[in-house]
Amino acid sequence: MSLKLPSRTDTIKVIVKADSALKWPESAEESDELWAAYLKSNDESYLEFKEGEQPTRFVLRKVLNYDQAQKVQNQQMSMKDGQIQVQMSFIMEEVRQALVGIENPELTPLADQIVFKKDGDGGASKEIVEGLHALGVVMDLYTARQNATAKFSEDLKKK
Repeated sequence: MSLKLPSRTDTIKVIVKADSALKWPESAEESDELWAAYLKSNDESYLEFKEGEQPTRFVLRKVLNYDQAQKVQNQQMSMKDGQIQVQMSFIMEEVRQALVGIENPELTPLADQIVFKKDGDGGASKEIVEGLHALGVVMDLYTARQNATAKFSEDLKKK
């Protein structure tokens, strides 16, 4: 078997749990199970949508280019008093670097759409990621991307 590297253009589309288009079962336990299954598989069949509503989809690249990956790695660790410390801020930076687009629902008025903008370093604008952080959905995006990347690796091992 030959090794197949993922392309830097491979993307996934992710819906976040806070999206108002989602319709959840009454049971919190069932909702949590469905959400966990969705994040693990990125399979929208685990999700149910309110009649006539569409979700916003965040487009994330699976593979970061070298410079972007290095920025994320630089955010992961720091030294304090001679001790290495893990910094959780790398999660926001990874999402910022991986986010390449936002698909707003078709009928969303332009004034209500989330407009995707890039910063000078090629990552999504800090303003967008700050908004996602305020909504509490950064971890949804990070987890979905990590699972998609792990699934690609697992699929390679099976061949």
